[in-house]
Amino acid sequence: MSTSLLLMLRARRMKSSSLCIKEATKSLYLKPFIKKRLFSSTSTLNGQRRDPGLASTGQASYPIEVSGPEGLPSRSEQIRRLASSSSASPYDILVVGGGATGCGIAFDAASREGSIKVACIERGDFASETSSRSTKLIWAGIRYMATATASLLSKKLLTSPLETLNDFAGEIKMVLNCHKERRYMTDKQRHLTNWVPIAIPFSEWHVSPAPFGHPIFGFFPVLAPFVLKIYDSMSGFTCPPSYVMGREKAKEIFPQLADRLIKYCAVFYEAQHNDSRTNIAIAMSAAEHGADISNYVEMIDTITEDDGKTVIGIKVMDRMTNEKFDIFSKKVVLAGGPFTDTMRSLEPAEEEMKTAVSAASGRE
Repeated sequence: MSTSLLLMLRARRMKSSSLCIKEATKSLYLKPFIKKRLFSSTSTLNGQRRDPGLASTGQASYPIEVSGPEGLPSRSEQIRRLASSSSASPYDILVVGGGATGCGIAFDAASREGSIKVACIERGDFASETSSRSTKLIWAGIRYMATATASLLSKKLLTSPLETLNDFAGEIKMVLNCHKERRYMTDKQRHLTNWVPIAIPFSEWHVSPAPFGHPIFGFFPVLAPFVLKIYDSMSGFTCPPSYVMGREKAKEIFPQLADRLIKYCAVFYEAQHNDSRTNIAIAMSAAEHGADISNYVEMIDTITEDDGKTVIGIKVMDRMTNEKFDIFSKKVVLAGGPFTDTMRSLEPAEEEMKTAVSAASGRE
């Protein structure tokens, strides 16, 4: 039976160069370690980051004003802007959550025409939760290409040909879009991305039972080099080319295969990116377009109109100073990922609120 073990080759991370930085878009460029000083405005007292004025007077005085990245306001200024909103002068959109989704929403809204007034807050640091806990891989969808082919070659093609062809076209279109997205990210974020070679070792020329429920994939060990070249072509051959690795070479690179009888290894490439820095780049891009955005600001309650039903803002706490203030907005978007239901529990509701977010796997 073919070895189903999937191994990643060690790949040297692509080093940033002046050429990469020059060609990268301005809104996605980050200096090294910028995360440590992004929107920073507080000092460290007794091992805790807080506003020095708060310890002595009980009032947040913001005496230390550390400027933000070039062209962006400091965190203190961002906080002042957020706290200055009112029911008479609210934000158009307030995003709660500073992960990739939340910062992406803020960036999208702030960069549109029409002068949309946007705010975004994050209770921790940007990308400190789900957005920094991924595989870092930018998959282009090789699995979906296989499932689409298996569906096309199934009996369903005879019973429902139009539906089958339509489903196949939809799957292939999705894979092509994944390749397009991967190519865009590797072109525009050369300082944050690199290519990762992935090797699939085969111990037999035929697999049983066949993967993806179709007998043709039982011969995948034989077809792999050809299939991977098709996969390369879907990206316009912009990725490093796939290749085959002989038995001895594979055992040399992967000592754990020394005791296994393998025929050869097929190697293809996927992209990898620094998800945390990408997230911060999106946050900075939103700020560049006028969004008021800050980390360590936590939502603690909602603000409603007199009817007690319509949300017109939220109550928040600056976790660096423990200062509480209100942020008013016409629309509030909860982008807390798996924590969204916790935030929704703060909304006014006459009956028990149903769970909106649940764990998923694959394409569910």
